[in-house]
Amino acid sequence: MDLKQRCVLAVTFTASLILAGGCAQTESAKKEALRQKYADDSLAVRLPVAADLLERGQVAQARKTLNECMTAEPDNPMVHVLDGRILCAEGRLNQARQAFEQAIALDAECDAAWFHLAALEQSQDNHNDALEHYQQAVRLNPEHVGYTTALIDTLALLDRCSETTDYIRTTLSRSKDSTILAQAASVCARCGRLDEAVDLYKTAIRFTPHDIGILEALADCYRQQNNWLNAAETYETLLQVAPPKTAQETYLTSLASCYFNAGQYGQALKSYDRLSTIRRDDPDVWLNMAQAAMGADRIDRAADNARRALTLKPGWIQAYAVLGAAQYLKGDYNEALRSFAYLRGDDQLAGFGWFMTGRCYAQLDQTAKAQSAYQQAGSRNTDSPLVSHFLNAEQTSRP
Repeated sequence: MDLKQRCVLAVTFTASLILAGGCAQTESAKKEALRQKYADDSLAVRLPVAADLLERGQVAQARKTLNECMTAEPDNPMVHVLDGRILCAEGRLNQARQAFEQAIALDAECDAAWFHLAALEQSQDNHNDALEHYQQAVRLNPEHVGYTTALIDTLALLDRCSETTDYIRTTLSRSKDSTILAQAASVCARCGRLDEAVDLYKTAIRFTPHDIGILEALADCYRQQNNWLNAAETYETLLQVAPPKTAQETYLTSLASCYFNAGQYGQALKSYDRLSTIRRDDPDVWLNMAQAAMGADRIDRAADNARRALTLKPGWIQAYAVLGAAQYLKGDYNEALRSFAYLRGDDQLAGFGWFMTGRCYAQLDQTAKAQSAYQQAGSRNTDSPLVSHFLNAEQTSRP
């Protein structure tokens, strides 16, 4: 082989070595890229898995999975946020605080870290610190419902009601999120601003008209306002939208009570009648039905319902009071006297018992006994609501 050929071979061999080295280097880079991609993808999968395990109460498994994530990417702030949450579940609150603070050190705009740090502070009654952290979380992520509701709640816990309601008005005036609106309404109610609470609940219902929790809260606000008819209307809606047998008994009880307090005795009677099919053996239902019947000028019905209550609860003084009043209104004065006799020894109803005894004797033209009974009544409490209720019922039942 001459010199020229040897030079060609040498160059070719050297080039092949360079190319081979280049291929090896390229392959190594590819492997490193794949390894990094796998690590990133693995973290993206494992971190939510760890969070889900924590949510399901499987703290030990969540810790094991998180440790793998921590090894793969120790500088990821969300890894430290989840670490803090797990530490909270483990009861290691000081370490949890450090984990959340580490997440913030890695990324000051990590809203989740600020939120969970705030929740930790609040769990230790550090409400002022919690408020500052919640405000930071809301600033970073104003669309997050949980952040906003937590902020509103904390303002209320600090009794900063004016600031709370001002925040609600300015921040939520155009909100269409029924959850936030309902939370804000709850805060207004706790601050005693029932009118504002009602307006917020009504706005929330426009967006979620069948939300049972919001309807219940609205009904409660109406009751606190003594707005019995609107409360009754809301309970009627609840009876329509609530699943069968879920809370029908509770809603019917409240509905009947609201109608009664509103003076809508006929509607109250219908509601108690429906309730009696569910609670047939409840003496309270039958007594309430008797009182509603009395108000609705259904005197015979009132007497029958009061007797049913006494069958279920013999000797019940309150039932004898209603039965005696019904008997009096029917003109059965001697029967009424026997019923009122049960009341005269009762501390609360003695005044009413003697008062009605006097009325019965007066109707029977037994004037002396009537005057004696009135004297007994005068020495006791005759200003009871039951006396007023009876007098109203008596006037209503007159032709």
